Amino acid sequence: MRILRQTSTRLVTRHNQPGERLAAVCCLLLAVGPALLASSVPEISCQRNGALTQCKLIQRIFGKWQLLEQPIVLQGARSEGICGYSRVSGADCVHNKFVVIVQTQIGEIRFISYASSREKAIAKIQRFIKDPNQPSLGIRSVSWSLDNLISNGGWFVFAMVLLIVACSRLDNERTYKCDFDKTKDWVTVIQQKMFTSKVTEFPVSSIKSITLDRIGMNDCIILTLQSGQNVCIAQAFWGKKEREYHRPVGYIMVNKTLEKDMQAIASFLQI
Repeated sequence: MRILRQTSTRLVTRHNQPGERLAAVCCLLLAVGPALLASSVPEISCQRNGALTQCKLIQRIFGKWQLLEQPIVLQGARSEGICGYSRVSGADCVHNKFVVIVQTQIGEIRFISYASSREKAIAKIQRFIKDPNQPSLGIRSVSWSLDNLISNGGWFVFAMVLLIVACSRLDNERTYKCDFDKTKDWVTVIQQKMFTSKVTEFPVSSIKSITLDRIGMNDCIILTLQSGQNVCIAQAFWGKKEREYHRPVGYIMVNKTLEKDMQAIASFLQI
């Protein structure tokens, strides 16, 4: 909590949640890798020099920029249709595109291929594997499209999960600005979220108590009014926590950072 202004009759505070923003940024950064892998277009390049055969897998982002390169050993190839599911029509396959699956020692490599070229691609791979006189082999997915996300579904789902977590952390972030004015006997609490804000106002004299409690996954500083209404004026998921004994609930984890802020406000309000 940051004290913006403090006199004997007025206290203005601001409480941010930098931990939520940091968690969101970390999730976004972690999502970059899976997103790049999900958008990668594979390419296989093989060269044969006598008894020596060298094949390598090249991954290119959106089919242009090289992401990685690693040696592979070709073992076989087959094709599958690109299918999804519709509530209306049930199983639904893309009729003009297929996935050419190349088996290697590192696992299966999936290529998006048009129907007109998939059999040629499979025959080309099989011929290179069986015929030692074939000097080279080159195979690549068609130009990047959303179908690449289907063929790299695991990475795509992982990236989307991280993106959803990042958005939820940003949505959970709240900034509280509190203005306690004893001269006017008035309190203004502004709760700012990512896209919305909420203003709560009430007399200083209506404050009955101030406590530190837990709402959901967050620790909150709560003002309880004479009417019984509870108003949260600061909350945090992160922070230094210690195990303390409180009657009648027993041992609980107390957010020491918020506890210090609560004591500062309670000292000003003299409650």
